[in-house]
Amino acid sequence: MLPEQIVIKRVKPTRANLSLIDHMDAICFPGDTKCHGDNIIWWIAYKQTEDKLVAIGYAGLKLDDDPPYFIRVGVLPEERGKGVANLLTQVRI
Repeated sequence: MLPEQIVIKRVKPTRANLSLIDHMDAICFPGDTKCHGDNIIWWIAYKQTEDKLVAIGYAGLKLDDDPPYFIRVGVLPEERGKGVANLLTQVRI
């Protein structure tokens, strides 16, 4: 079941957003290489708390090839099993 207060935002590849994605990526895929590069569109999933949005997942779409392809989807361990990865996949289709 998907949590009721999930917000998915397409984000610009700013230093702050990439740092947040790197942080979550290190938790979701410890020991794996970072998933960076040019021509990637990123989305971040946020959970609405009482007073702020908290990042809980991310996904990317690589545009270098034709057709574009999914490069990564990660959901923090405590938020897994709630449909967040499915939602992140749907927004990229």
